[in-house]
Amino acid sequence: MEVANKWVIDCLENHEHCRSPSTISQSHEPTLLPARVIKILDDDNLRLVSGASPERYTILSYCWGGTQKFSSTIDTIKSRRAGFKTCQLPQTLQDAVKLTRSLGLEYLWIDVLCIIQDSPNDKEIELPKMPSYYRNAYLTICAGGGSCETGFLATKIARCEDHPNTGIPKDLLNMPYFGPNGEIDDIFFREESPYSLSDEPVSKRAWTFQERILSPRVLTYGSRMMWQCTTTQKSDGGVQDWSFDSRSASGREIKLGLREMQRHLSLEGKNNVTRQIPAENHSLWYKAVEEFCERDMTYPQDKFRAIAALANEFAVVLKDDYVAGLWKADFFRGLLWSTWPSLDVRKPDKWRAPSWSWASVESSVTYSRLPTLHATELAKVISIEVTPKSKVFPYGEISAAAVEIEGPVFSFDIEVMADTLRKQYLMPEPQDSMEWRKLMMSPAKGHLGSNDDWTLQAQSVFLLLLVEPVSPDDDGVDGEGGGEDDISARVGLLHGLVLTPLEDGTYERVSSFSKLRVKGYLNLCNQEETVRIV
Repeated sequence: MEVANKWVIDCLENHEHCRSPSTISQSHEPTLLPARVIKILDDDNLRLVSGASPERYTILSYCWGGTQKFSSTIDTIKSRRAGFKTCQLPQTLQDAVKLTRSLGLEYLWIDVLCIIQDSPNDKEIELPKMPSYYRNAYLTICAGGGSCETGFLATKIARCEDHPNTGIPKDLLNMPYFGPNGEIDDIFFREESPYSLSDEPVSKRAWTFQERILSPRVLTYGSRMMWQCTTTQKSDGGVQDWSFDSRSASGREIKLGLREMQRHLSLEGKNNVTRQIPAENHSLWYKAVEEFCERDMTYPQDKFRAIAALANEFAVVLKDDYVAGLWKADFFRGLLWSTWPSLDVRKPDKWRAPSWSWASVESSVTYSRLPTLHATELAKVISIEVTPKSKVFPYGEISAAAVEIEGPVFSFDIEVMADTLRKQYLMPEPQDSMEWRKLMMSPAKGHLGSNDDWTLQAQSVFLLLLVEPVSPDDDGVDGEGGGEDDISARVGLLHGLVLTPLEDGTYERVSSFSKLRVKGYLNLCNQEETVRIV
């Protein structure tokens, strides 16, 4: 706790970039408390109180690990306000109380106690406030374990002592060696592998992703104690090579990128200047989606809610409208997510998102084959309809969604296209071309690509969305070319969707295709239709 307190104080007093980009005040000054917080009366006694004044508070990010026995419900909220004992809480929550008190604070926010768990109305009110709760917290305490019963303040191996002025931990072994110029230097050895935050159970849960991104300061207790803020990262193991932990590095990239966009937005407000949002800013959201979809969640219907607070923050900095996980200003590129290279993609049992949204599948997704920002649009959006379940919070669950797009639509010979798509996507080559067709042409039901429920969809069509023209010197296409104005000779990299028709005349997204090299692609643009995708 002594080391943790030192890290917190150092950040608050010396890290200029960790101060709130939207306020002039220092980030360690008290902010308005959440609607409800736990007040720590002493070591043994707690009480749930209304947050009505500016105070410093901590917030707990953790894995529930199952149904919570001690929570705030419609029936128990009155007794929580009357007071309860620390010992009634699971060990992780007890440890959070102890750490908060050791930091000299008396207020703590924990979701299971500060939100009425069986009240949809209370969740509708509180979920929109989550970004500000995490953003304004003095410290986010992250418990790395997979269950709230395990706790996180158990005795650990002391790894905090460093060699003076080096940052190198003292538990290393050193071996002298002669350098290239004859000088003597040291090589340091350590028994354990580099620390990977991604291996901690808390890093595999969907809900904790946005909590870490939104928090200015995070203190993680896992197999090591780790500190993260906007300025720096530290661990109780001294020097750490974070390149061994690519997912953690990705999360930090998203956090810093979002922070930079917030800073620019704040400067606009102070200078009374409005600037156009760079199109590449949407790419940061796509990275967030990729990381988020790698994580697990207990309740499939939480897919949108578990990233809603982060979507709320992006909506502000992008100045854009959020539609079922995508953004209106970059809608076509947002449609081009893929589950590649997975052949086993399951839909949730209960509908939660339209087929064109990445939230419609229980799978990791990738945006790795997006067109450039200068790609030409071949289609246009006629309408986007999304019906949120909540009238006050458009980032949570939805009850219906559809999009109408007018653009080039054409059918194809499935045998030819299976071979074409094979060349575009997976490596190494599958043994059976049927495997390609199952991946690309499976109906969006059950296991996409499973042998049991896969049927060949000969009625599937291509919808072209974007094209990247290829210069004549770099077309890489066999055959004789025509003149400069010969549209049959022009080559383009096409991006779009594979759709399959439904009985009611609408379409369902089956997959996307990207960088499909086609000669004479302009000839395809004469076959325009308006399709409604659900």
